[in-house]
Order: sequence, then C-alpha cells, then structure tokens
Amino acid sequence: IEFNSMNGKQGFPAILEHRAQYTDKISGVFTRPANATGNVPVMVIMHSSGGINETTWEWSKFFLDMGVATFVVDSFKPRGIQYSTTDQSVLNYGASTVDSLIALKVVSEQPGVDSKRIGVIGFSRGALAAASSSFENVRSAVLGKDSGLKFALHIPYYGGCTQVGTTTGSPMLFFAAKEDDFVSADSCTLSV
Repeated sequence: IEFNSMNGKQGFPAILEHRAQYTDKISGVFTRPANATGNVPVMVIMHSSGGINETTWEWSKFFLDMGVATFVVDSFKPRGIQYSTTDQSVLNYGASTVDSLIALKVVSEQPGVDSKRIGVIGFSRGALAAASSSFENVRSAVLGKDSGLKFALHIPYYGGCTQVGTTTGSPMLFFAAKEDDFVSADSCTLSV
C-alpha cells in the first residue's frame, strides 16, 4: 500500500509547528492472518537502520501466527535509501515517526481491521518512531487533535528511552539490553 508521508529531511519542529510537507511517497505491506475472520488487531512494524530484512519478516510471521495482522512499513526504499547505519541523517527521526502515524491511519482504514487494537513495534531506528508516536503533541499534529486515532500499544525494541513528553496513555513496553554497546539499558533506569 503506497501512501504519502513527511519529507524525509524535515524533523520534529516542522511537525509541531504544522509546516510538515507530505511530499514523500512510501509504502507498506499489509498481511492478514490465514483464516482470519472478523475485525483483527494489527501490528505496524517499523524497521531498523538496516531497512527491511529477514528478521523483519520473522517478526511479521510471529504476529501473524498469533492471529494479528501486520503492516510492514518501508521508510527507506521508496525514498531511495538503502540503509542508515553509517549516516542517520539520510532520514530525519521525525519523518520516521510520521511514517508510523500515517501507517496507523492507512491501516485503520483497511476492511476487517479493529482500529482500536493497532499497535506499533519498532527496532533501533524504528523503535524511536514507536516511542515518539506515543507523544500526544506529535500524534495530534499529524493525525489531528480531534481524530481520536492512536496506537493501542507501543513497543520500542532497543531504541533507548531518553525521550520525554506527555503520552497518549497507551501502554508502552521498552526492550533494552544491559550488554548493548549502542543503546544501554542504563539510560532507561530512573534514580529516585
């Protein structure tokens, strides 16, 4: 499914100041579980800095086997990006967040989808999108203050947790590893 998203060079200021340009066309693969009936829950899957790879599809299969539809978003190839592992500036993190929120809107409009049970999981770069899409000011700037559409669950997977803001109130499950040499679990530990 192709859809318009934010210009990949724009960031959070453009979102929050309502000057985002939705000029980039990206895409995602929507898959329903085999033998699914009725309205199904969906997991939006945001890829890492390496782009969509075999592991991305393994996660899709994991959710499909549980009876959860998936929407695997490709933020890179439609924008002519191969990967961002050596240069994160090829795509702004704000644009990745917008990709996830527009994906939420697109997938909620698919027939047979329970729009109240759409979650997002992201890995590394995609984890930042999964976390940042939980901020109410970002959600309302992209989807509209009165839209009521929000992710039912956010799962940032090894993406850090140093972002601060008022969330939509949906549950969040952060995965971080003590031995990770890039995104340390220590940054997620609060001292009281």
